[in-house]
Amino acid sequence: MLALGRALRLRCPVCGKASVMQGWFRAYAHCPNCRFRFNRSESGYEVGSLAVNTSLTLVLLTGAIVAAVALTWPTPPWDAISIGMVIAALTVPVAIFPWSKTLYLALDVSFRPPAPSDFTAPPPA
Repeated sequence: MLALGRALRLRCPVCGKASVMQGWFRAYAHCPNCRFRFNRSESGYEVGSLAVNTSLTLVLLTGAIVAAVALTWPTPPWDAISIGMVIAALTVPVAIFPWSKTLYLALDVSFRPPAPSDFTAPPPA
């Protein structure tokens, strides 16, 4: 649970002190504080954050559709709901990208605790 809380703040899931994201779409290679590698050197590791992003988008859009229909029942404006959902489907994945990256990292750390090989050596002085 601690790692998930850190992920929601876009912090390193191991130490919680440094940011995972360098920009909106770019993550650091490793934590500047504890040197934990954010890509755990496995082929296709990025697919996990893509799956988290897709799942979160699906949950958010489904909730929005249900809320829109429930609030406008008995005559929901289907055209407006459809247009709104297309716009949301294009913008939500971009808007939640940093959190999907850190949430996947936190889930991975929760199920596979960091090993010594997951930390990079500090730069030479």
